[in-house]
Amino acid sequence: MSELLWPHYAAPSDLAAIEAVPLEARGLPASTHDLPARAARLRPDRTALTVLPDAERWRGPLRCTFADLLAGVHRYANVLHRFGVRRGAAVALMAPNCAEIIPATLAAPLNGALAPAHLAELLRRSGARVLVTAGPELDPDVWAKLPEPAEALDAVLVLRPTAAVGDPAPLPRIDGVLIAHLADLARAEDASAFTGEPPRPGDLAATPGPVAS
Repeated sequence: MSELLWPHYAAPSDLAAIEAVPLEARGLPASTHDLPARAARLRPDRTALTVLPDAERWRGPLRCTFADLLAGVHRYANVLHRFGVRRGAAVALMAPNCAEIIPATLAAPLNGALAPAHLAELLRRSGARVLVTAGPELDPDVWAKLPEPAEALDAVLVLRPTAAVGDPAPLPRIDGVLIAHLADLARAEDASAFTGEPPRPGDLAATPGPVAS
């Protein structure tokens, strides 16, 4: 299997043999869930991600193994499933880079630089009922745009900065919308498996939002 995934290449003369094997015969992951699942099964203790919390802590990056990554994917997916997200449903994601965003990226990203009314319209068109977004600690500008887009949602799941310490400030309330920190909800979820129907090979993994004009 490893030879199919990572064929030997030493010189241009090897290309003919590599290209003779069809892509579908190379045993590539069948879905976005299969990718971390297989990596965790084959190399659970190998580092999958290295994230710098901030520029001042560049000597102490946050390291995440493939097993840790899969556990995070399962926890986050189970949180979304608990809020009614099913296979084929849209989830919106609006946040800058941070460690939490990686397992949460199975979503529909939005550009936080857009105006609140534009964001609200994109959410409406996507059909998303859940928004994963940067909290006030992670991106105050994005957070300030939340009230208008959030009014049509069922839940807003908030991200904190990588390796954040201390208790966050209380989150605001919006009538009819649950607002909570995603990491807090995820800690109570099963990390060993996803409780819902996993994605299939032909499912849409993500749809990027437009850039600000």
